Amino acid sequence: MRHTALPERERIALVHTILEQAQLYDLDPGLVVAVIEVESAGYHLAVSHAGAMGLMQLLPATGKELAMKLGIEWHG
Repeated sequence: MRHTALPERERIALVHTILEQAQLYDLDPGLVVAVIEVESAGYHLAVSHAGAMGLMQLLPATGKELAMKLGIEWHG
């Protein structure tokens, strides 16, 4: 990822999270990074004209739905 605006320790934590979650959900971590690169260029504060947010550019309703489905906390 090129421009993330994250401090180095947070970039390292992000890499670890991507690797852990990709393994947990049987995803290719390279695919996850590619989606992040295409959707936000690695900028975690990215917001699209349609309201999609974050590294993977999820719409708030989609993020909330996925969080509920996966049993994780939603901060949208």
